[in-house]
Amino acid sequence: MHCTKCLNRNATQLHKTFQKQLRSWKRCLNASTEITEKAPNEIPYHICKNDPTQHTMEDYSKLYIIPNNEVQGRLQHAVPLQFKEFSDIVRESGIILRKPSLSILKIFQESKLHPPPKILLYGPVGSGKSLSLLHIIQYCLLKDWVVLHVPNGFHFIDRQGRTPIQESQWRTARVDQPEEAMLWLNQFRNMNPKFLEETKTTQVYKWGKRESTDKDQPLLHVVEQGVGRSMFSTDAVGVILKEIQQNTSLKVLYAVDGFNSFFGKTSHKLNGRLVNLEELSLIRHFTKLLKPEYSLPNGAYVMAMSQSSHYLVKKAGYEVNEILPDEVLHGLGDYTAVEVPYYNDQEYETMMKYYREKRWMTKELTDSLLQQVKFMTAADPTLVRKFCANM
Repeated sequence: MHCTKCLNRNATQLHKTFQKQLRSWKRCLNASTEITEKAPNEIPYHICKNDPTQHTMEDYSKLYIIPNNEVQGRLQHAVPLQFKEFSDIVRESGIILRKPSLSILKIFQESKLHPPPKILLYGPVGSGKSLSLLHIIQYCLLKDWVVLHVPNGFHFIDRQGRTPIQESQWRTARVDQPEEAMLWLNQFRNMNPKFLEETKTTQVYKWGKRESTDKDQPLLHVVEQGVGRSMFSTDAVGVILKEIQQNTSLKVLYAVDGFNSFFGKTSHKLNGRLVNLEELSLIRHFTKLLKPEYSLPNGAYVMAMSQSSHYLVKKAGYEVNEILPDEVLHGLGDYTAVEVPYYNDQEYETMMKYYREKRWMTKELTDSLLQQVKFMTAADPTLVRKFCANM
């Protein structure tokens, strides 16, 4: 086992090596772009003006600008952090329409969605799985679906001691995570306000000796109870999921980023004892919906895999069967695996033109520059964006 000092020293050395290599690459780029001709005039990238409910494969490789009111409103918790930082700088939230998300929207448009299809997004780190999920979430919101979104499944199993846990008041064999539950309830309320106001509870829910939510009350009361009283927050999550699962009139998108975290290892400790994954109430609530007997009646499951869902732990590969255990895949039943790869040539050039127009990169976009950046980044979407920021 490596000690913490060794890990920190290795990480520091790796960072220095990368910075040195980056400076070397930049010198090469400076030298080469001064003597190369400009790229030939081509048709610039196209902006897709339709909203996601009208997107088809004909919109492939176009740029779609997400409206600011959506980014700052219902989508705010679905926007990946690094993408948000980029968008804040260029003052625009533009994503490229790629085949993985467009193919999933096609499934939604052509399927009866009963039973709900299960779709697993997979691909290498930084390939754009979270942005594909963002595209799908916006489509479902515009279609008036209820969206059950977990922005990062890892937060349920490992917060490195940053959020407290406690024994459940109702079942001593379970462990609650009040702050994580309150955070999720607030996110769900922000994304589904109309549903919570219009949908009524189907039974009485008692929260203690004196507090309860009566039958036929807006589900918003359940959320407010959980957000207002941390001791009830984890149970309030369970009530919301139960009411949604039993409502056959709803279309529901169950979307999780870092889905494989639900089946990993937890670092939570209670009374000096390492907590088992199956003891965590939130994990039980959300994985229960994956079981056939508790499946959502209508809608879809879209789950994004993560190679690095645990601190200092990275899976060797990114294929679905390399990330999820066989018993989990067997329990899911029929599923469709959709790969989100690195950019192909068309997508890469579209994004490079976009970065140049938005002044994210200041160098002239030449054929030589395109070739060199692609060689050094392997067209990894995240690396391309970071690399262009230094030019």
